[in-house]
Amino acid sequence: MAEKGEPQFPESLACPMCLEVFKAPTLLACGHTFCKECLDKYDKKHRGQDFMECPLCKKNTKLGKNRVAGLSPNFSVKGLKEELHVHLNKVNGKSSEYCSLHSKVYKDILCEVCKEFICLTCLFDKHDGHSFKKKEEFVAELNTNRDSLFKQSEEKKTQIKKSITNAKQHMRVMNSHLDNLDREIQNSFREKSEILRGHKERLSKENDDIRQNSKKVMADFIQRQEQSLQSIDVKSTFMGQKGIASTSKFSDTDALKTLYMGYLDLTKELDRDVNDPSIAHALQNVEKTWFQPSDENDLDLGDFWEAA
Repeated sequence: MAEKGEPQFPESLACPMCLEVFKAPTLLACGHTFCKECLDKYDKKHRGQDFMECPLCKKNTKLGKNRVAGLSPNFSVKGLKEELHVHLNKVNGKSSEYCSLHSKVYKDILCEVCKEFICLTCLFDKHDGHSFKKKEEFVAELNTNRDSLFKQSEEKKTQIKKSITNAKQHMRVMNSHLDNLDREIQNSFREKSEILRGHKERLSKENDDIRQNSKKVMADFIQRQEQSLQSIDVKSTFMGQKGIASTSKFSDTDALKTLYMGYLDLTKELDRDVNDPSIAHALQNVEKTWFQPSDENDLDLGDFWEAA
């Protein structure tokens, strides 16, 4: 808990592990943030793993050879904490130059690992082994490099703007080329569609010719069979009448001739084979006809072929 007289921070700036205000807030891959020191202690219990399981959501964060020290600081939380700390110190009449943990000691050391200013006591207590710079060294380095950094920044900005302009030009060229490809594809599709439509009409006509020919053969056969059925029905009924061949009724030769011709016709109809080979041939021709699709790279739809 916060010590008496120490600035009070909102709970949103409290580490979920130690419940204290964040110290060197460090970010896990899942997005949760903890104190670096808390993560160090947590990691010591899981040294056999090359990852860290988030204490909150249980998602894993890959660890490098530097373990927790290699994780990214949460600069947003750190910046918010520092801004709020400055504000509270101003409200309470305290200077941000002093360490929040050791109120009478100046923060005149920059921890290059944690990216924050600390006091000498904190350096030995909580930042042991971290690279650091004295505040004066850091300020001198900034002053020395400021003009160079400004010049490099302007040059870099010019390069970036130029690269953006080039990228936009490239984008226009690419879009123009792709639009041309779209038009060529559409034109090719229309041309191929006409060719394919012609092939479809040809195939449909061939199939219709087969249908009409087989239909005619079947219709002619059915008509002949119906005529034969009718003829047999009439003649058999006539011949089956009792007394039709009596001498008294058919005393003249013309009548007997008529009876004889009917007898011959009926006998012929009865002897005729009902299994007309033209029917089997027509069925065989249809069943032997198949459709073979063309190869997928061939523009043609396909063609008919006759099985052996």
